[in-house]
Amino acid sequence: IVSVSDDLYAGPLSTLSLVFLGHSLLVGVCSDLEKQGISCIYTSVNTPEGEKRNRQIEEKASVRDPLLR
Repeated sequence: IVSVSDDLYAGPLSTLSLVFLGHSLLVGVCSDLEKQGISCIYTSVNTPEGEKRNRQIEEKASVRDPLLR
């Protein structure tokens, strides 16, 4: 999409489009899960209750993934 010379372009938009669509899908699914009371998004430990929230997510997930214990 960026003109490198008169007849040569670089930087395809397909990669940007794919990343945007992928992230949009992921955010939409996470939003739906959070609305259902299923915590699935890690929060920065620098936020209030962030570390506590992350530990709760890991405790629930450790039932099916013993490496999180």
